[in-house]
Amino acid sequence: MKTVVGLFEDRQEAQRAVADLRNNGFAERNVSVLTSAADSAEALRDLANDISEPDIRFYEEGVRRGGHLVVVRADDRQAPSAAAILAKYNMIDIDARAAEYRTAGSDYRLRDYDDQDVVLPVVEEELRVGKRAVERGRMRVYTRVTERPVEEQVQLREETVRVERRPVDRPVSDADLDAMGNREIEVTAMAEEAVVSKTARVIEEVVVGKQVTERTETVRDTVRRTEVDVERNEAERAVGTSGYETFDADFRSFYNTNLTKSGYTYDQYSPVFRYGYGLSTDDRYRGKQWREIESDARRSWEERNPNTWDQFKDSVRYAWERATQQR
Repeated sequence: MKTVVGLFEDRQEAQRAVADLRNNGFAERNVSVLTSAADSAEALRDLANDISEPDIRFYEEGVRRGGHLVVVRADDRQAPSAAAILAKYNMIDIDARAAEYRTAGSDYRLRDYDDQDVVLPVVEEELRVGKRAVERGRMRVYTRVTERPVEEQVQLREETVRVERRPVDRPVSDADLDAMGNREIEVTAMAEEAVVSKTARVIEEVVVGKQVTERTETVRDTVRRTEVDVERNEAERAVGTSGYETFDADFRSFYNTNLTKSGYTYDQYSPVFRYGYGLSTDDRYRGKQWREIESDARRSWEERNPNTWDQFKDSVRYAWERATQQR
């Protein structure tokens, strides 16, 4: 959110500006009019994070002297529109009014952006997604020998010797006569017995391995970034008065031609162009050439932005040359 303020001498002009704001979609809760010094001081203290201290004191004095202060809270997209609407209704020129206060002996000054440059680092977190191997499970395979009883039937043959006597009554044959005499007969009885042997055979194989599959996983997280809200005199931009904004289109064109691949946006580069423009308005360097002021410019820049002059010096010089009409 940004804060846009306008100081009016005429109460009716302030009321017309407020009505116009509401007709253009600005919520009533985001538009307020301060008409008393006490209310003004308290309300402006609540906006200390948005309005710098010199400007707060100036607006307090303006209300104390009978002015009417319109305060608008708007997002970045609506802020320029709010400033343009306020500028249509005879808004006080705060630079001229501050000069009148100083002439009358009151030391009320507005913030000098050139003399109070502050370097604000813009930090952005970057999400980096990598891969690492993690153990999802482990399998061990053991082998062991077991025994089980088995049986199998086998037919075995066995011989026995038997002697049988049979009574016979028949005539003697020649063979019988040949058998008479002393003889010895030996008969061998044979028998089969079971012989057990074992043969090892491979009956199954157990294969232990790993199967690799791939999957896509969406990683969600939040990253942080430093957002810098740049406070500008939106009313001045709306009515097209002279100053730094006069060269905004020129500086933007230089950025688009030469600096889009620098890694910085135009808004992030704006302080560089403002620094070069500020050199052109410095009385110490009026009428001088770049080679005469470069050493001072470098020293002043490096005090606030160490070791960055070589990176930005070309843009600083361009802004200085355009503002001094030397390019």
